[in-house]
Amino acid sequence: MKKIDVIAALCVCSAAVFISCSTTKVDTVSPDQYGTAEATPINPSSAPAGKDAAEKPQITVPQTGNAFTRFFTGSQKDIEMDKTKIFQLTVVNTLKQEDADVIYNVKSEKSGFSAWYQTNWYHLLFDTATRRGLAAASQQYLSDFEQKKLDRKDKKSYKVYGEYPVTLRWGTIPGMESGYADTNVQFGYEFNKNSPYFTMTVWQVANEAYKDNSSDVPTSSTLHFYMTKAQAVQMTEMLSDEKIMEALKPYMQNAEEDKNPQTDAY
Repeated sequence: MKKIDVIAALCVCSAAVFISCSTTKVDTVSPDQYGTAEATPINPSSAPAGKDAAEKPQITVPQTGNAFTRFFTGSQKDIEMDKTKIFQLTVVNTLKQEDADVIYNVKSEKSGFSAWYQTNWYHLLFDTATRRGLAAASQQYLSDFEQKKLDRKDKKSYKVYGEYPVTLRWGTIPGMESGYADTNVQFGYEFNKNSPYFTMTVWQVANEAYKDNSSDVPTSSTLHFYMTKAQAVQMTEMLSDEKIMEALKPYMQNAEEDKNPQTDAY
């Protein structure tokens, strides 16, 4: 039996796992209607800009023992940037709407979202290339939707908009991860009860924590996330460079202040 730190898990239950930078209230949404009436076009804005990896946000971690330092050296490794809603595919093949937290992961310097999926909290973390891919995929989906190009009979539509790298982390308690892996996410679309949805699919993958004997969980679950047009646009905007920089600005400022503290003039 591999080791599981039960005491640590119970402690985390009583601790706040995320630091919230902003909150967006998103009401329950209805499926998009397709092929019955003209839909109003939705154009994504603030898509991830074409920046080189060297230009990605950098956070300086101070060496002093203040609360800011403890945030980066403790268990709280995600900055919660915003909130949204998405759909997941249940074990009985129905769609269920769930809350999703849009996050920035400090250690990996990647952004993505976390959501409950059947039995675990899953974190999907995207690098810059994947965020660009998401923006391009959602734009193409909106175009195909408006031009009535979505094919109900296409069995491979779930990956039609491309495949990109994703870092996957999961566990029954946010912040206490029993699994992690680097794999791929596929962007596409699928129909459910005559309504189309933009989709993200991550197939079952071997758990790296199981390989190094730190977890009893051998694999992840296969993930199928579904989004309406509005949800796809909102997710793309929340993961834009502008929104990430806005969320990180307070921490970058605090880091600089700790590095160069103000002195008293005399």
